[in-house]
Amino acid sequence: EANDAFIAKLDNAGNTVWIKNFKPSTTFVINIFDIAVNDNGTVFYCGNTGGDVDINPGAGTVSVSSSPYMAALDKNGEFLWGGGVVGYNSNLEFKKIKISSV
Repeated sequence: EANDAFIAKLDNAGNTVWIKNFKPSTTFVINIFDIAVNDNGTVFYCGNTGGDVDINPGAGTVSVSSSPYMAALDKNGEFLWGGGVVGYNSNLEFKKIKISSV
């Protein structure tokens, strides 16, 4: 679907390890603008949504309504955490993730 998004993990040979699909209901849209992976294999992703969208690709629901969001998956593709910005300025977007070592 045109409004869907996905994140995939591939092995060194290019084979699919896992794929996580995001399927907004009706005509709403989810955008994933950036993905970053830390040394532990945690996958961070950010973007924005148009309408009420579940940013958890798993069984649970983390609903974000027309706002920028950030979320994370573990190395196996399981949802760890995520959320959107409430009461944001309409010009705000999360477009880049930078990971630094501690």
